[in-house]
Order: sequence, then C-alpha cells, then structure tokens
Amino acid sequence: RSEVPGMAAHTIWRSLLRAYAPACTARAWASSLPKHKVVGMPSLSPTMSHGTIVKWLKGEGDKIEAGEALAEIETDKSTLTLDATTGGFLAKVLVEDGTTDVEVKKPIAVIVKKSGDVGAFSDYVAESSVDGNSSTAPSSDTATSSAPTPTGSASAIPQAATGGQPPKRTHLSPAVARILAESGLDLDAVHATGPRGHVLKGDVLRALAGAAPAASRVSEVRTGAAKESEAHSSSSGTVHTPAAGRRERKTENIPVSNIRKIIAKRLQESKSTVAHHYVSAHCPMDKLVALRSRIKAENGKAPSVNDFIVRAAALALQTEPLLNALDGQVDISVAVATEGGLITPIVKRANALSAEGVSAAMKDLVSRARENRLSPEEFNGGSFTISNLGMFGISHFSAIINPPQSCILAVGGLEKTLTGGESTGGEESAATRVESVTQFTLSCDQEKVGAEEASRFLRVFTSLLGEAPESLL
Repeated sequence: RSEVPGMAAHTIWRSLLRAYAPACTARAWASSLPKHKVVGMPSLSPTMSHGTIVKWLKGEGDKIEAGEALAEIETDKSTLTLDATTGGFLAKVLVEDGTTDVEVKKPIAVIVKKSGDVGAFSDYVAESSVDGNSSTAPSSDTATSSAPTPTGSASAIPQAATGGQPPKRTHLSPAVARILAESGLDLDAVHATGPRGHVLKGDVLRALAGAAPAASRVSEVRTGAAKESEAHSSSSGTVHTPAAGRRERKTENIPVSNIRKIIAKRLQESKSTVAHHYVSAHCPMDKLVALRSRIKAENGKAPSVNDFIVRAAALALQTEPLLNALDGQVDISVAVATEGGLITPIVKRANALSAEGVSAAMKDLVSRARENRLSPEEFNGGSFTISNLGMFGISHFSAIINPPQSCILAVGGLEKTLTGGESTGGEESAATRVESVTQFTLSCDQEKVGAEEASRFLRVFTSLLGEAPESLL
C-alpha cells in the first residue's frame, strides 16, 4: 500500500488474486491426479543433450512391465531403446513420434499403476523438467478459465501462454526487433525458447524459415521486380520472353538428423579448440596384398586390409603410449558410415587380438552399427581412432581429432607408383618397379603429442604393415 500511493488495499489484493488464480488452480488440479510417474527424456550417452523420439513402441493405455521397451530414442551417437524402470500403464504420451531436439529431462510420457487412472491424464500437460522440482499444469483452457481476465492495473501481469509456454516478453533485443520490423513477422507467430519467455534471435529466424507469409512476401518482391523489369523493357521497345524449355527448379528440404548435428558440433569444437598438427607417411602394401591373397586361397576368406591396419596400429601404440588416450589398454575406434551419419564402434583391447580376431569383432560391430543396435559402451570412449576412406577412392585426407583422444589416423587408398634403386651412370637400376602404396596421415593434438613421437609411431606402424605383415596374424 505504501509502495502504490492512492491504490486501495482491496484493489491490490484483487489484482494479485486475478494474477495468481490460474497457477493456484493448476497446482490444485495436479495434486488431485492419481499417483503417477512422469518419464523424462533420458541421457543415453555421456555427451547427449538432446534426443529424437523415433517411434513409440507402446500406446496410451498399454500395460508395461519393468524393463520393457517403451520407445526408440535417437541420441547423438545411435538409436537406442528407452526401457521402463517400473511397471504399470502408459497413461499419456507427451512428445509424439518424430519430434526432434527434445531436451534431456523434458517430460515425454506419464505412467500410472492402475489402468483405471489412465483417463485422468487425457488433458495432462507437463511443465519444466523431470528433476524432482517438475510441476504439472492442466490444458490452457482449464488454466485460463479458472479466473477472470485482469483489468486495470493488473492487466500488466502477463497471462499464461498456451501449451505451457511462458509468456513472451515485450522487451526485445535490438537484433530481434530489427528482424521483426524488416520482415513484418507477427510476434505472436514466434515460439519463444529463451529463459522466462524471452524471444531469441534464433526463434525469429526459425519462424521466418517455416512461415508461409514470409514466402509470400518474397514472392511479392519478386513479382514487383518482374513487373518493373517488364515496364522498363516495354519503354525501351524490347520484349523479353522466357527461354524455351526452361523449367522451374524444385527444391526439397531434407531434415538433418540429430546424429549429424552433433557430429558437426563436436568437430567444430575440436577444430577450434585443439591445436592440430599432421604427419604423413607412405607405406608399401604389396606384401600385405600378397599375404591376403594366399590366406584367402587357403581358407576361402581373409581379414580385410582395414583389419590389418587396426592390428598394426594397436601394436604400434604399445611402443608410443603418449598417442594412446588410455593407460595400458588399447581400444581402437573405427569410423563407420551409416545412413544417419558417422559412428565409431570400438574394438576393445585390440592389442590382444590377432588380425582374425579384429576381423570377427569388426564384422559384428559394423553390422550392428548400421542397424542402430550398438549399446552406448560400444561406441563411447576409445583411445585412438582410425578413419579409412581408401575404399571410396580417396588418395589421402586429414581427419579431425575426437577429444579426449589425442590422435586420429586417416587412411587413403592403394595407388600405383614407380619405385627403384639409385641410378648408375645415368641409367636406371634394374630394381625399378611398379609398387602399390598407401598414404597414412596422422592428426595429433600438439599439446599432448609432438612431431617426434608421431614420427616414431608411423615408422613402427608402416614397418609392421608394409614389411612384416605376417607378424600381425
């Protein structure tokens, strides 16, 4: 009363009641619900911050047993199943199939103990996150109808936004205000994601990208430009007609998978924060090719060239432990291309496996990686990474380090080159011949691995692979 001169006490109380009545009603409504558990988006990998609901495996009203799969979740690495931690009935699905960029801990479903309680959650709306302080609220109709609309001085108090979204702030940053003014976009068409309902620049840009009015405005601008050009041509006596057979280009927007978004983010962070330096070496591959041919003729199958590379790298890492991110254990991550993006399954304790053992492990890991059936411990971690683009016809490339690892080895393809001994009297030696070689480029973190250690590693590695491949069996 002392802070608002001239305003009666009953007026202040009336304003406060009008402002907070919806929230009080929501709390009373939530407390009257049957006992239930709100399921939040889980963190299925150490680096996961957002996920995608690929598909719900249970529908509303279905019975659930503890440990039973509820949904398929696409993480930053792979697609995994979300298992129920308790039995009961699925009362409400809060996030539909195909929803992307769902924050970890955001409520995605509700489970109840009794089948008769399912109907009580038909209009359930969850707010905040599942962290022990989460709150529930009714649908927007229930919340807003519990109190009359404030008038007078109380009208300055923001109303509850529909869908559980905090009210948008009328105070906008200069960048947001400028974009709204230039585009003509209505503020009500923007979904605010900032703290306490603040509209961010990214919110406006996303609204513009998906807004039909924006497209129509662009069309109007283009039409106006075309009319102006036509008028100019008419005044000059020149008539322009479209080129014969010219067709309008059709575009298709292909959504970026969550895995590709995370890969791009991680690689950008690595390239901008890790001091990369590179060393390269050529390795003769004729002996290895001949060894594989002999093994295949005898057994009908043979380890791939990449299997021998993994084995050689594991043994070379034992001689240069600074390049290995783990102490005493060599776990080789191997880059594998999948439909959703790149994933790096790990060959555990590769230094203790033969080339045949590496081959068996790789076939199993690659098969399950392309079917999105890897568990998190099978692709998270690793002490050294190998990326092979040789089978795609790439002669050489430089790969980006995957922190906290210190190195990544880039493998090129087989190339024919002319080699020979020293010339004598201006004539070439009889030892001149055509040889198959592969270029290996090692990317290193300058803070952890120097050029000397990297060079020693490549010397041991190419010696094992090119000169003594039998030792890898």
